[in-house]
Amino acid sequence: MNNINDFDTFVNIHEDLKKHSSWVCWKSQDKNGKKEKIPIDAQSGRPAATNDPCSWATFLRAVEYCKREKDIDGIGFVLSRRDPYCGIDIDNCRDPQTGALKPYAQDIIDTLQSYTEVSPSGKGVHIIIEAKLLKNTITPEPKIEIYSENRFFTFTGNVLNGYDKVQKRQTELEEILNKYFQKPSTDDRISPATIERNDPADSVDDESVLRRAMDAGNGDKFKRLWSGDLSGHNGDRSSGDMALCTMLAFWTKNPDQIDRIFRKSGLMRPKWDDRQTVAGSTYGKTTIKKAIECSQESGAESEQSELCDENNPVPLTQAPVLSEKALHGFAGQFVKLATKNSEADPAAVLLTFLVRFGVEVGPRIGFMVGDTKHYARLFAVIVGETSKARKGTSAAPVKRLFAFSAVRTSPGPLSSGEGLIAAVQDSYENDQYEKNKRLFVLDQEFASALSCTKREGNTLSTTMRAAWDNGNLDPLTKQSKISATNAHIGIVSHITHNELNTKLRNTEAFNGFANRILWTYASRRKKVPLPPPMPDHELEALQNTLKSTLEKVAVFDTIEFSPEAEKLWVEIYDDLSESLPGFVGSVTSRSEAQVLRIAMIYSLLDGSNLIEVCHLEAALAVWKYCEDSARLIFGDRENNSIPQRIVDFLKTGPKTRTGIHNLFNKHIKARDLDASLNELVSIHGN
Repeated sequence: MNNINDFDTFVNIHEDLKKHSSWVCWKSQDKNGKKEKIPIDAQSGRPAATNDPCSWATFLRAVEYCKREKDIDGIGFVLSRRDPYCGIDIDNCRDPQTGALKPYAQDIIDTLQSYTEVSPSGKGVHIIIEAKLLKNTITPEPKIEIYSENRFFTFTGNVLNGYDKVQKRQTELEEILNKYFQKPSTDDRISPATIERNDPADSVDDESVLRRAMDAGNGDKFKRLWSGDLSGHNGDRSSGDMALCTMLAFWTKNPDQIDRIFRKSGLMRPKWDDRQTVAGSTYGKTTIKKAIECSQESGAESEQSELCDENNPVPLTQAPVLSEKALHGFAGQFVKLATKNSEADPAAVLLTFLVRFGVEVGPRIGFMVGDTKHYARLFAVIVGETSKARKGTSAAPVKRLFAFSAVRTSPGPLSSGEGLIAAVQDSYENDQYEKNKRLFVLDQEFASALSCTKREGNTLSTTMRAAWDNGNLDPLTKQSKISATNAHIGIVSHITHNELNTKLRNTEAFNGFANRILWTYASRRKKVPLPPPMPDHELEALQNTLKSTLEKVAVFDTIEFSPEAEKLWVEIYDDLSESLPGFVGSVTSRSEAQVLRIAMIYSLLDGSNLIEVCHLEAALAVWKYCEDSARLIFGDRENNSIPQRIVDFLKTGPKTRTGIHNLFNKHIKARDLDASLNELVSIHGN
């Protein structure tokens, strides 16, 4: 370190800033005859980027790296949309010898009265405030720069004039912009006027629409939904969204107006703006479109919510799209190399890789949720329409990548619980206990496994569930008793769409077997007559990186959220916990645990025991693909799921057999009803 900063002054940096995992280190480099500050990742030592949160670190980690590395000149904080801060950088405004400030700098400091420190050169000052700025702004003379994102500020802790705390200064920022910027624009600042939408006047204003909806025959229902009360929809938020939009659509067919009004309701949540299609349609836009169509068909004010309720998720009619966010870091590098000159589906390669890497990590590292420890342990089934979906080609590059590994790989077939246990059974001879715990199963015929689960006494389903949960496999058998403790098994299997829907019984859908699986739709995205193998030198480079990462994470015991990732997790948890109704809901109902485990794997791939926002976003993108895959694969089974309709009906309270029969308007045969009831009893108990 070049002694630009005094480590002792870092303690003066405001505690609120230290709580964010937005810190980098920096070093000075010559570029075209000028000194330039280069941000450095305090975890990897590689250049950091102001648009990549995974190249940022905690305050303590940045300080430790700064102290340890001699070529590092200091620490810095990355301003981004994740934080509420703006930074004001005033260059060449201070005499480094006397500390005298130029009048305009002193005026800005006195106006803002927030955290202020001397820059590393001693010639400038940095001010941090809590305020909103729509775009970064610079004025040439005097040189004042104001940033709120995509910029890192160096920090010295050399606090000026006792201003050691970050303060809220929105009004004062407006004053500075108006005073020192030659062409102030409302685009440069946030004010109440810019927050409101400036849509052209509708034929009926928003207040009139609201008043009419609340005064209507179903006004009480509307008011409950408007306030966020979902008691009339069994807590189903999607159903409530659809019902409220449909009631609004009776009074206005303007989608922009419905959107505007909905955003003011108690049902508004981040999911409203989630992109749902390649064309860019969001969840909100799709909901409004369907609500308008439904209201036009029904045309009766009092029947809106009943006729247009979102009783089932909308089946997909086209292949799901894998978001670029899922291709974060090493996983993205590998998938792109593996599919560059191949017919393999990127999503299938990605899921196979994530499962395989999770096995490599082993059963030591985990994330504590209450008293339950979750491991980097995943199951995935690749589903294609036919053999031409190129399901099998997704596994070959993953096998090559892990050719160096000592982990046992089994081609299956998955046939019995005892067979799976035997592969990882406890053995204390020759120090093999720990080595035998990891197993990667790559089974090309999941249809065979599903057939086996139907045999009386077969324990494959229950064993797989226990393997996914905690890895303790101890079946109650009379003879040849075997068991496995802390087994770490990852499974990838393949099946065609038709085989899956033929062989997957409702029992496996509702007993927790299917929801432990990441259903992954695969198709041939391009035709390559003679695909070449991955170049040896590129593959070797990835292998070396992977080996280095595995060595680094081998010492980890637990993984945690960064403060920002924890905040995001809390924000999305309600949406993630929201169960889809019907068959699709049954096979995707373990979303929170699946996303958490995938996020763990992305953080470990970055060599970190801290889940950052980018890891969580990557995991959500993978889950979105798998959830959409389930909607495509199982969408046709929604209306035929008698047991699930009964389960949904029973959520409203105890029912008699006659009441359940009436649920189907008596259009169900007694033997079919009895079979469904017996199936539910066998799964859930009496």
